Amino acid sequence: MLFLSCVYAQNAPMKLSITGTAGVSYEGYWLSLNPLTPSFYTARRPSNLVRFIFQPTITYGDFKLPFNFNFSPMLNNYGSPPSGFGNIPGFPKQTFLQWISNPMNNFGVNPSYKWAEVQLGTQYLKYSDLSTGDIGIFGYGFSLSPGKFRIKYFQGVSQQAYQPFVSSNPLETFAGAYKRTITMVQIGMEKEGKYFAGFNIVKGVDDSSSVQNPLTGTPVTPTPQENFIVTFAARFNTEKGWYGQTEFGTTISTHDVTLVPGNPLLKSFEPYITTNLSSFRDHAVQVGFGKKGKDWDLGLSAKWLGAGYYSMGYPFTQNDRLEYTINTRFYAWEKKINVVASIGQRFGNFSTISNRTTQIIAKANVFAQFNEHFSVNANYNNFGFQTPGFLGIKNVGNDLTVNPTYTWSSTKMSNLLSLNYSWSKFDETDYGNNTLSNNNSHTALLMYVPSFFNKPRFSMDVSAMYFTNSTMPGNIKLSITTFSASAGQNFTKQKVNIKGQLQYNITTMKPSTASKNLTLTLLADWNMTKRLTWNTSITLNMFKYGDELTPPVSLLGAQYTESMFKTALLYRFGK
Repeated sequence: MLFLSCVYAQNAPMKLSITGTAGVSYEGYWLSLNPLTPSFYTARRPSNLVRFIFQPTITYGDFKLPFNFNFSPMLNNYGSPPSGFGNIPGFPKQTFLQWISNPMNNFGVNPSYKWAEVQLGTQYLKYSDLSTGDIGIFGYGFSLSPGKFRIKYFQGVSQQAYQPFVSSNPLETFAGAYKRTITMVQIGMEKEGKYFAGFNIVKGVDDSSSVQNPLTGTPVTPTPQENFIVTFAARFNTEKGWYGQTEFGTTISTHDVTLVPGNPLLKSFEPYITTNLSSFRDHAVQVGFGKKGKDWDLGLSAKWLGAGYYSMGYPFTQNDRLEYTINTRFYAWEKKINVVASIGQRFGNFSTISNRTTQIIAKANVFAQFNEHFSVNANYNNFGFQTPGFLGIKNVGNDLTVNPTYTWSSTKMSNLLSLNYSWSKFDETDYGNNTLSNNNSHTALLMYVPSFFNKPRFSMDVSAMYFTNSTMPGNIKLSITTFSASAGQNFTKQKVNIKGQLQYNITTMKPSTASKNLTLTLLADWNMTKRLTWNTSITLNMFKYGDELTPPVSLLGAQYTESMFKTALLYRFGK
């Protein structure tokens, strides 16, 4: 740690401090196949991967300068579109801009002084549920919070352009992606823990010139798009336990920005977005309201997203849906039982009555502490889905998990015995084709963990798991049996922690012969000095096939071995 003192009249001296971590890591991966051809198993990782970590925070009075650099200097395409194609001969390597904004890497700097923060590099910013976002953006912006005012701005690239790549193997063909830029603004007022009210404005646009030769056949390059969103969000909490939140949003989206501007049914909203025949407008709203007591909580929530509501900041959000739920939490039996539950309903394809779907949303968690030795935790989830009419489809899913735990002690040791049982059942009825299918699975996991009082630095556990799954039609029956044991030792004087785990799996798909899998993992942590730590792990994974997979090539007796080596050297700054 470095200190620098500056003395001012009648002021305490300020100190310059540096805290955080810095280090380097290496991952090696080796795959051995028998037989070598035909190929039946592909590598899951790059052969070699080096990463650098640099995450210090410089503090001087009210000024803070945190760095978040986590990156690999290797210019390959692992971790970026198209993910995992970096080892294909002839595939275009990343440009510098693609590499620095690759989701595999992270370059972020956030200097701040009191209520002002500058945001540079890779940032994951969520302004609200209906605006943006759950994706990383590489760019620049700021966040200001003077008093009760909140002013935020950020602009950056959420996706660099990737040119199409056509291969003789259809699985290695990539359709390409356009460069996407997102701009977001928030203006509002907030009092921490009390209330917030503000507007969010988001603009996303694809650069139609960033892909040189888009594919028009199969596959086809997705068209460049544009998106503009305005939302108003508010939330509050009172001292008497009342709480609530709401957000209203409107979006104008364009499916293809290359079309000629002009839409007689939808006017442009200049200068923010110019519409064409592929543009549409829609709305969304979500509300929630409830009250918290000392030992209970009761609330209602609802959400509606129109069929045309789309956000580039949430590219995987399911729109055209309406849902509502009742949520509760309470204690029972002299506070020995805690219950958290909700029930509601969701409507899909809400804009089209003839194709509207319905599903039940229900879940419950019950924890009971009967005494100091015995406790039970149980979870239940129900999922329902049904399309109307005589030609509709009905899905019903149920999941139940029960976990009893028992502990006991003697003068020499303590013991923990845990049983986890899970049941999952899914049934589907297709009335149009007059077919019925189902999937039924059971999982039981038994674990024993002893702790020896005379060996406090030694730890171990053993477990056994049995999984069975039956599927109709086809009468497919799958079972997996797993045995696992692990042990660890902390050598205090040498400042070394060592742990090992051995796992053996037997997989059977009746009436075929079983496949077998053996995995050995060794881990070691060495605190070389007060600030320097070395972490290392070695994993050996050996798998041998039975005759489950016979067509088109029999894999009876085929086997593969994976070896993985990871090591990292980390240095800690400051306290």
